[in-house]
Amino acid sequence: MARIDPELHLIRARRLRGEGQVDQAIASIRDAIKADASRAHFHIELAKVLMEKPGGEKEAQSALLTAIKTMGESPKILVMLGDTYRREGKLDDAILQYQRALADPKAKNPEARMALGGLYRDKKDWARAEEQIAKAAQEYVGQSYKVASANTELARVYEEKGDRTKAEETFKKAVAADAEYTPAQFHLGRFYASDRKTFILGRTALQEYLKREPRGQYADEARQLLR
Repeated sequence: MARIDPELHLIRARRLRGEGQVDQAIASIRDAIKADASRAHFHIELAKVLMEKPGGEKEAQSALLTAIKTMGESPKILVMLGDTYRREGKLDDAILQYQRALADPKAKNPEARMALGGLYRDKKDWARAEEQIAKAAQEYVGQSYKVASANTELARVYEEKGDRTKAEETFKKAVAADAEYTPAQFHLGRFYASDRKTFILGRTALQEYLKREPRGQYADEARQLLR
């Protein structure tokens, strides 16, 4: 009997994942691993799908650690591992993984910087948050959508630490970077609406956001602010 190529299990898993059949996709990837556990990308794919499942973080961590044993550390895997810890609320463990992903000072890894900067912001470590997110924005050069995202997060750091001048400047920079990145429009509107002096500007920006994203991530909050 001919031996089935393990990659066929992975192809099937990707199709199942695309159809929203997460458990079946996981089972198919496990079949691929049973056939050949030495292929690190099987374990990485398993971790990706497990992270789509509520409570799948522990198993995802195990899969990623197996991938590291198989192929050694890579920034991509370390970022994914950090994400699993962040999902569990283990922020210090997550920070450690993101820092390891950034161990090479010459390598660009804006995803790790964005994640690390966000955690520093949660800890109110404004200086480190600003440093990492600003570097991420620089490393995203040429990717306007990503630049807009990074500048939006950087502006939120300035806002939360009380520097409204820099926050306004950076929110505007985010909106100008890419009009398709609508969260920048929302956050600028929310920022303006929080001050009586700029409340009208805030309403205008929030209305523009709802015009573009009537069912968007921040649509309900935008409507609440417009009441």
